[in-house]
Amino acid sequence: MSTLTLLTALAACTSAAEHFEAGAGLEAQGDIVRAAERYIDALDKDENLVEARERLEELAPQVVGLYLNRIESARERENFVPAADVLPDLDDFIEDTRDVGVIADPGPDYRSLRRTVHDEAIRELLGTAAADRRDGRFREALGALERIARYEPRFADDEAVRRSVIDTRMSWARYEFDRGRLQASFRQAGFAVTIAGGPQTTDARAAVRLQEQALEIGTVSLVGFPFVVDEDAAELSYGALTALHDHLLLDVWRQPPPFVFVIDPAVARAEIRDGRYDEGGITTREAVRIGRTIDTDFVVLGDIRSFAITESDVKSTPETTRDRDGRTVTYHRVTGRLNLNLRVGLTLVDVGRGRVVETSSFRVSRSEDFERASYSGDPDELRVSRSVRNLFAPGRMASLRRDLEDGVVEEAARRFGQRAFREVLARVP
Repeated sequence: MSTLTLLTALAACTSAAEHFEAGAGLEAQGDIVRAAERYIDALDKDENLVEARERLEELAPQVVGLYLNRIESARERENFVPAADVLPDLDDFIEDTRDVGVIADPGPDYRSLRRTVHDEAIRELLGTAAADRRDGRFREALGALERIARYEPRFADDEAVRRSVIDTRMSWARYEFDRGRLQASFRQAGFAVTIAGGPQTTDARAAVRLQEQALEIGTVSLVGFPFVVDEDAAELSYGALTALHDHLLLDVWRQPPPFVFVIDPAVARAEIRDGRYDEGGITTREAVRIGRTIDTDFVVLGDIRSFAITESDVKSTPETTRDRDGRTVTYHRVTGRLNLNLRVGLTLVDVGRGRVVETSSFRVSRSEDFERASYSGDPDELRVSRSVRNLFAPGRMASLRRDLEDGVVEEAARRFGQRAFREVLARVP
């Protein structure tokens, strides 16, 4: 049993009398708040415990007065947020005493007082956020605005908070823009657009303009060259390689992140063809030359470094049946897993600097259970069910391989694009 569980169990076993005795001890020490809480616990256990009820009835007004004094003292010092933070404790005490049949009356003006204290805390936090924003403490300003939700804001307060958040995000965005941190500026302006209700809203116009400026200054271009297949990847089918190019062309390259413009790979392919370059092994110098010709900032080269198909956990189980002549024969039911492992390499060339700035690789794997059957003779001669006969189908494993290849190349294209975009963005301010 954990310590927390043990303490919980012991607390549950504490009797009403024990709670009362603990409360009396705390009261004698002058801790009337904790004493009242123990008397409430006692009445929760035994509502007929007269002594606990009498003591709680006497202490309840004192505890309420203590909380109210704390609130008023904080307000006098203009510490409006700490004053508001006392209210939840007072509200809980009023509710807990009411649950055991004792009234802790905060007075007829309490509802008005709560509203006033909340309003004062909200105004203080709005002022704190404005001051933090002016001083460039944007994260702290947003934290102050987030706290306002604790103090029962009204509609007008919510609108004031919304506008203050937009102002804070925009101040942060301009701060980053002025220091050349364009991606950070774009991101903060994007938050402002979202809070404003979308790019078409009036409140979002300044944020959208700032994003457009950041993109105009910071966007770089990228082009992907055809993949090269190394000798260790000779088993990869031509269809799988074609599918890899299609996934990149039709999906990945069409959805670049902000600050990346992808040039149609067909432009690069045409230049490779017209320049009589060897698609199977373009050098860095050739990539730079082609990149400058088509006016791109970065070239990404991909290569299939290895491709392997293996079977694992293979189990062959002999089974008997009869052939068409009635003779007893044996065939084997074979089960296992078919595994495909693909290793893809990526090389990023900075055309302006004329050199490779990143090389990396990653693996993609897929596995699937298989079941097939083998027989030394003609399977058509066997008297077996249709389901068993299907296990002898010659295209069964080929179909499974195609399915696995489809999954492998789709994931490889997605990860290749993500890595290319990430490496390019790492070089955008």
